[in-house]
Amino acid sequence: MEKNDFLHFVITEPIRDILVSGYVDLQNIPVFHPLYERIYLIFDQIKIEICVGDESKIIFTVIENIRQWIDVDEDDLFSVMSIYSLVFKTEQVIRIISAACGDSLLSGLKLKYIDGEAERCVTFDPKNFFGFSFE
Repeated sequence: MEKNDFLHFVITEPIRDILVSGYVDLQNIPVFHPLYERIYLIFDQIKIEICVGDESKIIFTVIENIRQWIDVDEDDLFSVMSIYSLVFKTEQVIRIISAACGDSLLSGLKLKYIDGEAERCVTFDPKNFFGFSFE
């Protein structure tokens, strides 16, 4: 999906969930270890994978299913986890009112949204060594 198509789409369709992939360490008490290199936005009709490509720019890819993209140890299990409430600071449905992503290397994705009466902003910053961070 082209960047401009994504930026338009995200303000016209409600985000149902945001997922991060990772693995569950099954030894002792199972613990999920998130890997923020890929973030998945879930909409009613499609899923969009967000990651940083080889050219250090954010790539938006429409996917059918979330597939295992890392090798895990025999005693680990690939998994996903919702981070919707962590990102948007609410469990309520939010409405994106604007979206921006620069053209320069390692530019972040900035989403401005409305949560009830409050206007908020979240930025997916790709400059983190461990993948996206959000603030």
